[in-house]
Amino acid sequence: MIKIAIIVSWIIGTLFARYLPVKSMEVVTRRELRYEITDIVYVENQVQITGWGFMYMRQHFTNSTTHEIFVQLENEHGLKRYPAKLLPVDQTQLLRYGSVPRCKDNELNMQAMTCYYDYANVGFTVSIPLSDLTFEQNYTAYLIVYGKRLNEYQKIPLYYPLKQPITKKVGDYEFMSISNLKDTEITVISAHVYARSGPSTDYPIYTLGANCSTTSLNRAFFRENTTYVDVLDRYFDGTNTYFMVSADPSECYLSRRRIVEGKTVKPVWIVSGFVQYGGTPLMITSRLINTAPWFEVIHPTLQRGEYFDYTLYIRAFDAEEGELTHKIKILSNPFEEKTGTYVLSFEVSDKYGYTTKSFMNVTITEPLNHPPMILAQDRSIYRFTNFDVMANVYALDVEDGDITHQVKVSGSVDTEKLGEYLVCFSVSDSHGAISQRCITVTVIDKINKNIRFISAKSKNTAGYPWQYLLNTLKRELVNLTPYSTIRLH
Repeated sequence: MIKIAIIVSWIIGTLFARYLPVKSMEVVTRRELRYEITDIVYVENQVQITGWGFMYMRQHFTNSTTHEIFVQLENEHGLKRYPAKLLPVDQTQLLRYGSVPRCKDNELNMQAMTCYYDYANVGFTVSIPLSDLTFEQNYTAYLIVYGKRLNEYQKIPLYYPLKQPITKKVGDYEFMSISNLKDTEITVISAHVYARSGPSTDYPIYTLGANCSTTSLNRAFFRENTTYVDVLDRYFDGTNTYFMVSADPSECYLSRRRIVEGKTVKPVWIVSGFVQYGGTPLMITSRLINTAPWFEVIHPTLQRGEYFDYTLYIRAFDAEEGELTHKIKILSNPFEEKTGTYVLSFEVSDKYGYTTKSFMNVTITEPLNHPPMILAQDRSIYRFTNFDVMANVYALDVEDGDITHQVKVSGSVDTEKLGEYLVCFSVSDSHGAISQRCITVTVIDKINKNIRFISAKSKNTAGYPWQYLLNTLKRELVNLTPYSTIRLH
């Protein structure tokens, strides 16, 4: 039901705007249309604007039979108008001049010094659905007051001077109401406004210089039509806004001591009902709070023949949506299983179409290879024995393992001749790396304790003394050339 009511009110407001005669709409200043924005809040999916407003010294404002109030949003693309609900705010006494009588109901456009008008039920509140606001567009807010007795409409830009914008985040969008106090200036639009030291009528009135008259003495008044471009602060009492400025004494004008903008008298406060705003009016805007996604990329270096899958080296993320790796699109993939460097390109987009591109450098190198190792030691063998050249020779490779069977041998050993022989081994692995190792093989004679070397001339050993036999044996052992041997038992 709430949604239906909102839709109906929007349709009525739109039709009202469409068929409202242009000649009946008068754009005015705060001299003619007094108003105040008292609050702007974001409630659920609506922005709610509350305040008060009425035509000054034109007619009585009592209830919905005498007036209507609207808030209108405009930009270069069009306008949206929303009817407001009236609230029981009474500004009669604030703007009543002295003790003048009440204007008659049928008296219109009377002077303030002649009579006064009722300004009752001039408060309003209006709710604007955020769904009506086109994203990334700015809307300037206007107040429209319809005086039914006058049958006239008045329109004025709204100001709500703030130190900080009012913001509301709905989903991924941020709505903002902006009317910067620093960008606001005020112009005094009344000749009879006291210069007070605080933001209410309870604060004392400044007294400056010599008396201008016997009635006003030396009490200070704001000088009408003077502008204060440096608004120092803002105070809201629940109904009215007071602005703080600084001033300097001015001349005596209309039998009153006047002040203008300056630096010697401060703080000086004036209520907004007696000023005209200038500067930046209230703007309602919305913007998408969205960051573009980003990549986390590893640029791999692989060996030729090693497995490669680009998805193992790239991920995508988004501040609002989280991980977007599953949405990565590959734009180019020139990868080949050959040595070199290849540039792969990618892109990823979030749900709002924000797209980011990235690339990956893939470097392919020749496989890292360790040369094989040959294990072999110098050897000594006995003369006349069998010689196995590969005994205790091994070839090992980090990548290929045991490749002893691939060892090649160069060099030979003559086991019948005593001496040293050079034997070399070589082997290559599957990547073509070659290793070599050479050893020395020494052929030596075997000395057996059961063998005696006897001279061939010793035909009859019994005829020789043992000393002679020993001498002969030593001599022949040194020469290593025995003439004959016999086994002794």
